[in-house]
Amino acid sequence: MIVMKFGGSSVANAERIRYVAGIVKSVLNQKPVLVLSAMGDTTDHLLEAADQALKGMVSIEKIENLHKQTIKDLGLDAQVLQEVDALLSELKSLLVGISLIKELTNRTKDYLVSFGERLSIRIAASYFRTAGIKAKALDAWDAGFRSDANYSQAEVLSEAWESIAKTLIPLVDSGVLPVVTGFIAKDPQGNITTLGRGGSDLTATIIGAACKAQEVQVWKDVDGILTA
Repeated sequence: MIVMKFGGSSVANAERIRYVAGIVKSVLNQKPVLVLSAMGDTTDHLLEAADQALKGMVSIEKIENLHKQTIKDLGLDAQVLQEVDALLSELKSLLVGISLIKELTNRTKDYLVSFGERLSIRIAASYFRTAGIKAKALDAWDAGFRSDANYSQAEVLSEAWESIAKTLIPLVDSGVLPVVTGFIAKDPQGNITTLGRGGSDLTATIIGAACKAQEVQVWKDVDGILTA
């Protein structure tokens, strides 16, 4: 097994996602697991939307336009559009709540920024399937990730490692490509947490260690070229 982490600029639009699919196809014999960040500047746009909500203005236009345009550009089916619409509706409801109570706690902020990764894995995995890759989108908690409740700087619990291995190893052994959200987890109470700056790299590293992967690759965008 190898673990491959792709950052936000690497999955920023349809063209980049197609390129990532080509890279992944070339290493399928090595049983890859993918960890993805949010698309492009989505995390920043989510935080901007929260700031606007605190001032009483609710808009997800930038976020909605990017993800729906990417779905259109990739020629994806109605199922992924439904999944994305459901997440966008959930996001909008959260922002309405923020606008009403005029408060943004660290717990709520973690929930808010999680939408970026949750959207990106669904779009990417859907495209990978159209490209002939047997991909499965997994929110981190569905891949076994559990953390403490230190919102915005959560640490993954040591007992999560066994769950991660038990979830991901059988998938890759059966020829499935797990596409996992970076950066996020859930605490024992089921609240979404984030692992802090560089959290997606940490997600990939933990998967690599828990599953005893041959290597962990962190792919970066340098002058338009993806490099591990």
